[in-house]
Amino acid sequence: MRRRIVRTLTSVLLAGMMLFAAGCDFSTNSGKAAKWDQQAGTFSTKHEKNGDALKEKNELPGDGIITKAQMKTIAGKDGSYEFYSVDSDTGITYTWIYEGKKIQKPIAQRMKVLFPKAKTEEVKESANHAAFGLGIALEKANLAAPVKLTLSLPEKLDADSIVLCRLADKKPEKMCDVSIGTDTKDGKEITTLSFSVLEMGDTYYLVGGKTNADETTASGEAVSDQTDPDKTASDQADPGKA
Repeated sequence: MRRRIVRTLTSVLLAGMMLFAAGCDFSTNSGKAAKWDQQAGTFSTKHEKNGDALKEKNELPGDGIITKAQMKTIAGKDGSYEFYSVDSDTGITYTWIYEGKKIQKPIAQRMKVLFPKAKTEEVKESANHAAFGLGIALEKANLAAPVKLTLSLPEKLDADSIVLCRLADKKPEKMCDVSIGTDTKDGKEITTLSFSVLEMGDTYYLVGGKTNADETTASGEAVSDQTDPDKTASDQADPGKA
């Protein structure tokens, strides 16, 4: 009698365990088996972050990172795609502009821009005493495609020639010319500076000023405002020419 009761209880326990195992499916809707997360004490599954489809104009997140999955949504497509943010310290709005057709191998992009003041005055002095100087720090990263960076300054700049430089042997070396434009913000005219980004991972400098500042006196004579009458306008804008 006692043995029969033990056998019955054992059968009931085994049946219960089988039902429990059948009812507990440790998997997710994606079909991937869940793994035990020892730190969290729960089952979890790793999901690749899906990229939200990008629009023609996109505000950058705080860290300035656009994921590979997001870049895939515009790769090979027609049109231009803008990514913008405002630097709270300087009030400068910066905008990265990509052409979708030129993005062949999408990768994550690091687009946060900082505007450090360190060494800017020294660079201006070395660049033929340039009137304008601005440091631009770009995080080291590979570019998914050729890209243009536009800076919208908070005011109008009195300059007609600006170049992008990097320091080489502690001296500014010209990388490319910068396009100077104008725009309107909050009812006032401001200056925009645009250039092609050729590399990342360093602090670069925009330097320049007013090189063709001819003013007319009351008598109608033109007065040159060049810093050095022996230098041409292009010489003064180019730090490589002293």
